[in-house]
Amino acid sequence: MPKHYENLKTQNPLIPVYFLERMFEDRRLKRELGDEREFREWYPSILRLYKRRRYMLGSDVDKAQLRKKWIMPILNYLGFSPEAVTRIEGEKREYVISGIEYHEMRPLVLFKFLDFAKNPEISDWRGRLSPQKEIQLALYYSDAKYGIITNGKSFRLIGSDPITQGYIEVDLISSLETEDEDSLFLFWNLFRKNSFVPREDGRCLLDRLIEEGRKNSIEMGEGLRETIVKTMEKLMRGLIRENEWLAKENLYRVYEECLVFLYRILFILYAESTELLPVSNPLYRSYSMEFLKELVTDPRREFGKGEYFLWSTLKSLFKLINEGLETSGLEVPAYNGGLFSESKTPLLNKCKLSDHSLCEVLRDLFLTPKGRGGRTFISYRELGIDQLGSIYENLLELEPKIADEDLAVVKIKNAYQMVPKRSVKNERIMEEIRKGELYLSYWGGRRKSSGTYYTPKEITRFLVRSALEPILEGKSSDEILEVKVLDPAMGSGAFLVSALEVISEKYKEALIREGRISEEELDEEKEAEIRRRVLERCIYGVDLNPMAVELAKVSLWLSTMARDKPLTFLDHKLKCGNSLIGASLKDIARYPRKRRRRVPREEEQTIFIEGFSWESISRKLERLSRLRERLSLEDETLEAVRAKEELYRDFLDGRIDEGLIYRRLKTACDLWTYLFFGGELTDGEYFRALHLILEGRDLNEEFPGLLEKLEEVSERYKFFHWELEFPEVFAGGGFDAVFGNPPWDIVKPNSDEFFSNYDPYFRSYKKQKKNRLMNKLIEENEDIRKSWEEYVDRIERESFFFRNSGLYPHQYKGDINL
Repeated sequence: MPKHYENLKTQNPLIPVYFLERMFEDRRLKRELGDEREFREWYPSILRLYKRRRYMLGSDVDKAQLRKKWIMPILNYLGFSPEAVTRIEGEKREYVISGIEYHEMRPLVLFKFLDFAKNPEISDWRGRLSPQKEIQLALYYSDAKYGIITNGKSFRLIGSDPITQGYIEVDLISSLETEDEDSLFLFWNLFRKNSFVPREDGRCLLDRLIEEGRKNSIEMGEGLRETIVKTMEKLMRGLIRENEWLAKENLYRVYEECLVFLYRILFILYAESTELLPVSNPLYRSYSMEFLKELVTDPRREFGKGEYFLWSTLKSLFKLINEGLETSGLEVPAYNGGLFSESKTPLLNKCKLSDHSLCEVLRDLFLTPKGRGGRTFISYRELGIDQLGSIYENLLELEPKIADEDLAVVKIKNAYQMVPKRSVKNERIMEEIRKGELYLSYWGGRRKSSGTYYTPKEITRFLVRSALEPILEGKSSDEILEVKVLDPAMGSGAFLVSALEVISEKYKEALIREGRISEEELDEEKEAEIRRRVLERCIYGVDLNPMAVELAKVSLWLSTMARDKPLTFLDHKLKCGNSLIGASLKDIARYPRKRRRRVPREEEQTIFIEGFSWESISRKLERLSRLRERLSLEDETLEAVRAKEELYRDFLDGRIDEGLIYRRLKTACDLWTYLFFGGELTDGEYFRALHLILEGRDLNEEFPGLLEKLEEVSERYKFFHWELEFPEVFAGGGFDAVFGNPPWDIVKPNSDEFFSNYDPYFRSYKKQKKNRLMNKLIEENEDIRKSWEEYVDRIERESFFFRNSGLYPHQYKGDINL
């Protein structure tokens, strides 16, 4: 059985906790791990020591006495005899430590001893490194690979990477006080000297555990990435099969609502695993995912096709979390934020899904894919928000389709492709899909994702820390809240989650340094409050896919969730749009010259309209900034969040003055951008239309249909005008840091990708055969011809904008590469 460690704490752990919980079952590792009989000999000794020293272990204990009578005896019992070395020489400074353990004349482990129960992540005063950061930098400049920090209460194991700052910490005193043998057995295995000593191959036990844990994590992530696709297919197939009217609806709308359904379940699973939802309360438990998990994984339980208990329980749970509940027996805050609102799922609200179908969906969400050790429960807490986000982000690339004949999945040129089953010759069939059955595939007919745009979390954290630490260094807490960071292609929000962690850490250190909070106040609720404040003030994101925006919200909500607080309002900070296509407000006063060569801005025609000047625009932007500042105030109550939602709705609908200002400026920016996307206006017509827009007059009187066309093209290409969408940021000079891993590519039509949707073998053909087939498909099939023309037209219009807008001065020759 997997072990459960009550007194274990981790951050970016060196070894995933779900791997630690199961490693004693691994036969290959069992031979290298400590024998339980040895542990049984060690355990009574350390327990006796604790009982003798318990009286002195408190905040008033002298540091020297703590080291002499408690820390050093513990280390001796673990096999250590560290030498008292106090300095490690770095490139520009020295790093303070407490000792080094050597093995065969080489540094093995660095030690740092703190005051009793002192937080290793908090520095003593401004400008000084935290103990955690100091020993990690000392490791970087020494030959040792591992460090141990202890405050007498807890022992923290860290690696030499100063960027990720990962650790595994065991609360030794709590483990001894409760005689938690599982946690003590883990402590003994990880912290004893023998685990650090290299074997014949040069690797120590910890090296091996870290490597195995990383491989296990990658395998689990890849397995879950594939499983979640199958889960989505099961969900959609079941809904369409049992609600026949749904087949007549737009298939992609159904897909989007099913995504929301899965996002909700992800949110609840993570919140319950971290006990942010009251899963131990008997009333809540009767609705909970934990309860449903017990039901659907019980092998004795059967689920009928005419029963709907699971569906009705989920709907009740979604409603409970959306609306909240406050009774004498149960309190659940309203985690609104829109995720659980019925307005997000108008189609699914009218559906039912039988227990027979839904139990299969839920099992896939509760259990790991089948492996050597069978299926085990997924630890959502330990998977991490960034990894969960990447797994669900995979769904955003998929397209739902109905098979018009029997299909087979085969491997063609290192890619898994959907092909007509009748065309399969010698290829091995990996999967079959029957005619009329729903399935999901990637663009180009691929069945599996290439994972091109997923960034491993170690790289994400490295990039974010490298970007932010120089910016945040030396700033006061108030100055830190003025820092603005952006991911312009945020996907699931992995870079933003990392940025939130880094800024929150520095903000917390600054608050303590300034005496605004004390270390004793830093419980989970206070930590969550700090993260919420940073999220409200510092974090911005944009993505082309509206469902990616929703997923990023989920990732950030999970990172900042508190037991008794509503979800932070994020609609004005995380936005849907094309971050590459839009207008600068200064540009709209110039008629864009559509030439292949860039025209110097000073040569462009500039207009002067009554009431139009950069000063007047600036005043309007100031009003928008003040309104957005109100939207970024702390929202500690549900009423405050709802007030923000209503204010933002009024703003977008133009029911308040700021909304009218926004609409006029947006329409003006859309007009300028529209001229690169097929808009045909002379310079005189453009200036006249711009004048009418800025004056708030009816555009249709002189330009019938133009406003409607502007709205249509703006929506199709998702124009995004930065200064208008985030005016408070550009009033302060722009973003302090921009990071991310956008999907860069050559911007030109890709016939291989496009025509592989219609012939999966298309990539493998020679050029002449490809051309013949392209012409044949276009001539004989009107739908294919139209789709190809729309595809080419879209790319050509976008390319024309990149070449001629003046925003991308290095993209006017050769292939567009963004």
